[in-house]
Amino acid sequence: MENNQEKKQTVLSLIQPTGTPTLGNYLGALKNWKNMSDGYDCFFGV
Repeated sequence: MENNQEKKQTVLSLIQPTGTPTLGNYLGALKNWKNMSDGYDCFFGV
């Protein structure tokens, strides 16, 4: 059986918890995480 699936690149992205999420957290990381999750195999962490 032939495997024609394209292998996605893997992304590891972490943020440091500093309390309440801020607009900077959202614009700097969380929004990009959502965008990356569609095209990559992603691992996110805090």
